[in-house]
Amino acid sequence: MARKTAWPALALLASLLAACPRPAEKWDPEERVTYGSGGETLRGFLVRDETLPGRRPGVLVAHDWWGQDEYARRRARMLADLGYVAFALDLFGEGRQAGSPDEAMKMASEVLADPVAAVARFRAGYEWLRAHEACDPARIAAIGYGFGGTMVIHAARAGLPLSGVVSFHGNLRLAAGAPEGPVTAKILVCHGVSDMFVPVEEVEGLRTALAGTAADLRVIEYPGAQHSFTVPEANVIAKKWRLPVAYFPSMDRKSWQDMKDFLAEVLR
Repeated sequence: MARKTAWPALALLASLLAACPRPAEKWDPEERVTYGSGGETLRGFLVRDETLPGRRPGVLVAHDWWGQDEYARRRARMLADLGYVAFALDLFGEGRQAGSPDEAMKMASEVLADPVAAVARFRAGYEWLRAHEACDPARIAAIGYGFGGTMVIHAARAGLPLSGVVSFHGNLRLAAGAPEGPVTAKILVCHGVSDMFVPVEEVEGLRTALAGTAADLRVIEYPGAQHSFTVPEANVIAKKWRLPVAYFPSMDRKSWQDMKDFLAEVLR
């Protein structure tokens, strides 16, 4: 039977990643994908550069608590620009998206209440990408934002055979309570030092949770950065819902470069 866990509302707020719609860049082809897990229909998004020869490394994109929206798809396009086969996951099912923090919290809590089923849903996306003709099945990584940042660490701790995972302002306390398996994926945590939802104690908690395992955990801290520091719309979200989130353009660029360096290493 799947292990059930309930987390308080404040903890789930750490999954926040403001991601309002923005104009999509032109990419051809972009593929809307239907796959499934546990009887649930999931709707993913694949993008790749077809001009590149042979099988390419794949990167999964785990969305924030707003759902698989244009922000997640934009990040997938950015990964495709780097030569990766990028697949934006649907962790809520049916492509659902939240319209408010309350709705987002409810949707995220439904997934996180059953970590085993949550990882199974993540695995379904991994298996779909792994089987794609353009993807090198031996070289797959994952990145995630907020709720998705928690989920990529869940996946790594559950033993999914990923080359590496990158968490951007994910909830590290929730990640520390993930299902446990043999951790083979290298883990990079991109953490804002001034994140009120994810205090530094949670960084140490994750280190403690992984102590004694073979996990390769790396943490990069960004001075002054608050929660959602990679999200251009975070300042609007902060004003609309009075949440302590903010966009830091320089930290967004720096963390993306740190991710690029990390992926180049683990997917070489």
